Amino acid sequence: TDRSRGLGDVYKRQIKEDMMEPLRYLIVACSIGMVFLMLLKMFDMIFPQGKHFHRKKYVWTLILIYAIVFINVGFFSREPGTRTDVSLKLFETWGNSMIAHAYFVENIIMFIPYGILLPIAFKRIRKIWMCVGSACMISCMLEVMQHMTGRGYAQIDDVMTNTICLLYTSPSPRDRSV
Repeated sequence: TDRSRGLGDVYKRQIKEDMMEPLRYLIVACSIGMVFLMLLKMFDMIFPQGKHFHRKKYVWTLILIYAIVFINVGFFSREPGTRTDVSLKLFETWGNSMIAHAYFVENIIMFIPYGILLPIAFKRIRKIWMCVGSACMISCMLEVMQHMTGRGYAQIDDVMTNTICLLYTSPSPRDRSV
């Protein structure tokens, strides 16, 4: 109805505003990525690597760009010591406010590139259990580091949403071998 359509617009607007911060990091990450790609191209010219390397260098550049943005958003975007809480209660981050809902959705969005890029780069991660398991491990490590440095709340919700996200973004069903 009109009320739910209005809420959807509010969510979209809040998420759009929050996504402006990662764009700052994306500009720097793309610059670093372009330098990395140029270095890979020079390496390939000096020591020819073949077609396989030619295709993979673009994927590796995208992974580098994603990693830079991911680390900045998940870790360096906050002052050390400003967030020290731990939450082991499921769905606590959903909260009652639009901003809480937006953070919940943004946390899911943050892992979408992981489920797309890493299976392309690593054959082992094409197996769904490897992709989801590695994402869970990365998410746990991020939460622990955030807690240890006070740069983020350690929340089981973040690990859960990141891991569930990978179930939907990881390799296609025909590649989901166990």
